[in-house]
Amino acid sequence: MDTERLSWLTPSRVALLLWLLTAGLLLFAQWGDIATLQTNNPDDALRLVQVRDLLGGQSWWDVSQYRINPAGGGGLMHWSRLIDLPLATGIALLSPLTGPDLAERIIACLWPLALLGLLFALLVRCAASLGDQRLTLLVPALAATNYVIIYQFTPLRVDHHNAQVLLSLAIVHLMLRPATALRGMLAGLFAATHLAISLEGLPAVALFAALFALDWAWTDRPGTALRLKAYMVALAGGAIALQTATRGVSSLTESWCDALSLPWLGALGVAALLLATVMPWLPTGAQARWWRIGMLGVAGAASGATLLLIEPGCTAGPFAALDPVVKAYWYDHVREGLPLWNPLDRVSGFAIGPTCVGLIGSIMAWRTASDEESRHRWLIICATLLGTGLLSLMVLRTASTAQMIALPGCAALGLMLWDRARAMTSTVPRIGASLAAFIAVPPLAGMAAAIMISAIAPSSSTAAAGGNGGLGTSCVDPVSVAALNAMPTTTILAPLDIGPDLLQRTPHSVVATGHHRNNAAMAMTINTFIGPADQAQAMARRSAATLIVICPHAPETATFRRVAPDGLAARLSRGEALDGLDPLPLGQGAQLRAWQIKP
Repeated sequence: MDTERLSWLTPSRVALLLWLLTAGLLLFAQWGDIATLQTNNPDDALRLVQVRDLLGGQSWWDVSQYRINPAGGGGLMHWSRLIDLPLATGIALLSPLTGPDLAERIIACLWPLALLGLLFALLVRCAASLGDQRLTLLVPALAATNYVIIYQFTPLRVDHHNAQVLLSLAIVHLMLRPATALRGMLAGLFAATHLAISLEGLPAVALFAALFALDWAWTDRPGTALRLKAYMVALAGGAIALQTATRGVSSLTESWCDALSLPWLGALGVAALLLATVMPWLPTGAQARWWRIGMLGVAGAASGATLLLIEPGCTAGPFAALDPVVKAYWYDHVREGLPLWNPLDRVSGFAIGPTCVGLIGSIMAWRTASDEESRHRWLIICATLLGTGLLSLMVLRTASTAQMIALPGCAALGLMLWDRARAMTSTVPRIGASLAAFIAVPPLAGMAAAIMISAIAPSSSTAAAGGNGGLGTSCVDPVSVAALNAMPTTTILAPLDIGPDLLQRTPHSVVATGHHRNNAAMAMTINTFIGPADQAQAMARRSAATLIVICPHAPETATFRRVAPDGLAARLSRGEALDGLDPLPLGQGAQLRAWQIKP
């Protein structure tokens, strides 16, 4: 009977049980937020607003947010409808049965949890190809303990990061399978979807292309040439198709540096065309690898030249045109977009520790693999993890992808240490070695790295350093929301971080949010809060705002107080009476403070 029960616990079923357990715990932990639809991140809040507008009749082709800076004609957005589509479809199907409010809550919970289930399933498939079948049980278990990964899949996490993490894993899974044209085409389509969702995925997509290319150029193994060609053609063709489907044919001639558009599509198309045309004519075999490497260099140079020719400004990045005040008081404090060392603190340790442990374990597994195929697959894990790990050093948000790819290496290192401990006969060393195996558990690896960083680096505080940086917007509490909802619909001047939550939970508009295409409105908002109170009121009136709302204890407000002790935000936080502003009580326990701007 026991044997039958154990045989029933296949890796896929274990992963399913882990997913159900993890999903249940997450739902329980966030039940209060779910009940009030209190999202975890400003982008999650604005995503829900975008979906509501789509369901309310806004054009599929139009992703502008007209409740941001309404006096200026609305806020330009670079977001994709690809994430809006499943959310809007689910809400539309459920609404006749549950009503729109409950349908929103259900779909906002089910969507990220469904993606988490797919993540667990793919992790099992990846681990199964690496030789040691124990990995298929351990890898999803380690994933369930990794908050850096799990955070992206928590209920109400409806923005795009979780979908992009999943797409990266799907491409890695295809890389671990034998090279074929079909797998290359699927990987290219996944990569195109990655880019269509957000151009933040460009470094990862380029990394995967480089790994496919190096596998072909250096080894010329069977199928690698067809896989690379199919990947590049599917990537370029899929990107054009998805851009057309989500933004319309006219978008193919537009030039934007922060989203798929003509410069990026042109660069992808030139690289794909060159490789598809020239690759069949190149000599094969290991002795001709430098011909192939040279061809890759030519394709890369031609792609870069195309980007420069169409839009030279894109080489400076999507944020180069930001107003200096927006860069100083917003962009430089969005933690997820900063390098890991800015600031170097305990968060940095949790972001890099599991990646380092996974890389060590992957290298050891590669060196000790029992057969050539397993060695090659572990080499792919090593190369991919090294690339994504370096990306996470430069941009912190990439840490979730890097740590996901690190899981097999973490599991392998833990098993190696455990096996070595079991082989010891002396009690004390055996206990020590057994405990050392737990370094493979991501939170413990992160904690060890955080302790080491705390010992060598001065303490720092994200909150003191700058704005919210994408953290939760809990300032917009139910008491404040109820009071604001009872007021006539108007435009609110509020700090950038709480703007999306105000849009999601009230009918009001806001002057600006932390979304960079609305550069002028963002600069005006920041200058208003850090400027002299008498000038600030005039600026607020020009934005057509009739209310000023702040959260006195929010990190962004603390920044305004620190840089401008006599500015508008500082004086309002101290409760000073100002000419031209009438305090509006929001109720007992309200975290927000509001003022009416006198005509």
